[in-house]
Amino acid sequence: MNAMMPMSRLLAINNYFYRRGGAEAVFLDHIELFEQAGWQVAPFAMQAAQNLPSKWSEYFVSEIEFGHQPGLVTKLNDARKIIYSHEAQRNIGALVEQFRPQLAHAHNVYHHLSPAIFQTLRTHGVPTVMTAHDLKIACPAYKMLSHGSVCEKCKGGNITQVLINRCAKDSVALSGLLLLESAVHRALGLYTKYVDRIVVPSQFYRTKLIEWGWPAEQLVYVPNFVNPELLTAPRSEEGDYYLFAGRLAPEKGIATLIEAAALTGLPLVVAGSGPDEAMLRQLAADRRAPVTFVGHVSGQPLRDLIGGARALVLPSEWYENAPVSILESYALGQCGRARRHARPHGSRRTGTPRRHGRRGPRLGQHQLLGDRLSRPHARPLRTIGTRMTDRRRKRSSIMMLGSRGINGPQGGVETHIEALAPLLVDRGWTINVLARKPYMAQGKRIWNGVEIEPVWAPRHRSLEALVHTAMGVALASVRRPDVVHIHAIGPALMTPAARATGLRTVVTHHGYDYDRDKWGGLARTMLRMGEQFGMKWSDRAIAVADNIAGDMTSRYGRPVVFLPNGVTMPAGTPDAAVLETYGLEPRRYVLNVSRIVPEKRQLDLIAAYARLADPDFKLVLVGGADHPDPYELAVRDAAAATPGVVMTGFQRGATLAGLFGHAGLFVLPSSHEGMPIALLEALSYGLPVLASDIAANLALAMAPDRYFPLGNLQALADSLSHGMARQPTDRERDTQVEMVRHRFGWDHVADSMSRLYAELLRADGLKGADALRAPQSRSITK
Repeated sequence: MNAMMPMSRLLAINNYFYRRGGAEAVFLDHIELFEQAGWQVAPFAMQAAQNLPSKWSEYFVSEIEFGHQPGLVTKLNDARKIIYSHEAQRNIGALVEQFRPQLAHAHNVYHHLSPAIFQTLRTHGVPTVMTAHDLKIACPAYKMLSHGSVCEKCKGGNITQVLINRCAKDSVALSGLLLLESAVHRALGLYTKYVDRIVVPSQFYRTKLIEWGWPAEQLVYVPNFVNPELLTAPRSEEGDYYLFAGRLAPEKGIATLIEAAALTGLPLVVAGSGPDEAMLRQLAADRRAPVTFVGHVSGQPLRDLIGGARALVLPSEWYENAPVSILESYALGQCGRARRHARPHGSRRTGTPRRHGRRGPRLGQHQLLGDRLSRPHARPLRTIGTRMTDRRRKRSSIMMLGSRGINGPQGGVETHIEALAPLLVDRGWTINVLARKPYMAQGKRIWNGVEIEPVWAPRHRSLEALVHTAMGVALASVRRPDVVHIHAIGPALMTPAARATGLRTVVTHHGYDYDRDKWGGLARTMLRMGEQFGMKWSDRAIAVADNIAGDMTSRYGRPVVFLPNGVTMPAGTPDAAVLETYGLEPRRYVLNVSRIVPEKRQLDLIAAYARLADPDFKLVLVGGADHPDPYELAVRDAAAATPGVVMTGFQRGATLAGLFGHAGLFVLPSSHEGMPIALLEALSYGLPVLASDIAANLALAMAPDRYFPLGNLQALADSLSHGMARQPTDRERDTQVEMVRHRFGWDHVADSMSRLYAELLRADGLKGADALRAPQSRSITK
């Protein structure tokens, strides 16, 4: 056999490297089978104390055991590994470099190793086979079981049903994690693009997967096997007990079996362990059922139990997949009792090592190496809304998610959308902005051609953006806009869910939100995940600052487009009447416009201003807080204690224009910005400005004396004194205004955005009348 087989090295992959359940038994038996056939085998698994010894264990990934994580941040990091494990990618890549396998055979990899490893194997040119031990590649909950009953509501790709029905232990959080996991894996095509063949141990599973949209040519039926030569003959005298042998888990139907034993009085032996063991022992005691629990049994003792039983009983309440215990029962000539849908379909003829050993190497040698270059690429699994509806639209539609709303709420993202959306309407797009209801007093309405639609969201700083975006994606999956545009990296956590529903997605990175002082460890981790999901998995990725675009391109290995925040140029000189309201004089006050949040550093500005003790200049703070907190109270207390400080609250329209238009100096002392819109607005009014020396502010390339070291109060006080002492000439103001108009005018940004949308639709195969309806953007002036 070895002389005919040029392939000799197998990489065997499974979450666990010890006998834990049926999948692990098959995994380890496969290793033994291939080693007997002359193959060199290297395992890849997760670190665990129970693991078998292996010289390759240094490449195994760190252990994840659910329910044992010490803290919330650790649990979230584990959740990130479940979805996409970079550690597994790194480790398996190193193992492949060292071992040089000709074939990889994966078993159970989800939840621990993650199917991210398949991308790495493809990069290294390793043909890959995976055995489907359950239905995870079709159903996010893997058992096709919901609340005790077989469920196929996700058939056709409608995987949101796993969350709607709370299929994972009736938990919204766990069910949501399964939804996100499956959405990411489907969006990336980790099973469809990077696995060459999927082995199914039963004809029933093969039929079921085809029903759920899998291409038949990717599925190969190779039954599980047992070795009859290693099994002792059945006992000559039949025992008086019935036997269950397997994992004590809810889907196995053991509770029903115990109830039956209590009703009939027939003795039952339960061999196995698992999460339901304590509950089942208590049930047997409560029902006074004649049940004996013997714990985990394997090898010859298990065969003795099977051989001496009146029958092996398998009362499973899910779709079993050719269970090995039934095969062993057949091999012993024993009678097996099973629920009809749990029969080992296609496996009545017991598989043997010889037959199985012939099929395994043949699959690797001929089907993978011989067919790989000629086989058409596997069709992607059907997802929600893959087929576009036939309804006709007069315009191509864009749904924008991620903002509190427009024409009302404050914030950089809100300002960005408020300025950009009407200009996109002018260029032929239908724009629908989903707002968060707590911030919008009015209901659904049209503003400057933009449809603003409030949608419920919790008024909770950490949850509102994510929950609102999730609801927006669900709404978009029904309405089918041509593009879903997600703004900011927090809401971008929902990018995989949008992709899974068949929606074209654009994500704009507005700044490194995880650097903001207000967020704790958990929120920062989620924001980093959102950045990764949005930048890596959207159809098009945008950043509002050149340095962010370059960083994201380098970090995630894909082009990220730089489209800056723009600025609405003022029309003439604003009315100065507003100054009287606050006791101000033209050019005799320092202005700061921003939300009152820690990263904006208003306390620094107040403290530096207090050092000047100049009654001729006042300090005006414009803005409010979304959520009252200790920082806002501290700013108000400091302002009240410092003569000359004026707080106006949140302002917009003519009032804000008047404050901008007649200020003597604008200051932005913040520690975090994306592309600072307020600073651009100040520049558009011809104001002298001062800004902290963070990367986002430095990207504007102003004169060096316009920057001061972040957090240095004396340097800020000196800059304030110098800035107030020297006012620019009219010519200097005009030059500055023209520079801003040329570099940051919203018309330029709107043209570029319109072009990006149109190119996305054409690249996605929009043809005929639909392609004609995609607006043509104007040429962009460089």
